[in-house]
Amino acid sequence: MPSYGITIVPVIKTHEDERRVIFEIENHFGNIVRKTLLFIKRGSVLGNHYHRECTETFLLLSGKVKLVTREIGQSGLAISEENKIYEAEAPTLITINPFVAHRFVC
Repeated sequence: MPSYGITIVPVIKTHEDERRVIFEIENHFGNIVRKTLLFIKRGSVLGNHYHRECTETFLLLSGKVKLVTREIGQSGLAISEENKIYEAEAPTLITINPFVAHRFVC
């Protein structure tokens, strides 16, 4: 509820399983409708998918992560035969563009 230049947004826990805990932050600032806060548990593998229109941004606040990616064409088929592997350590900002298949190994 915006008031006097201050906005307070409730954070709602929407999912938890053995791999992760997901919190949703609902807001309507500009074209941003939803933000997700994700806690990935050590030893988990998440993702292994791609988005046609969505650019995702992840802020790694603690720990390390291995990001495995592959470029996908408009047809939905992989353009590259090999995965690209990136390793990141907190604090790091990771942005994944549309048509990039990605999975996190924690």
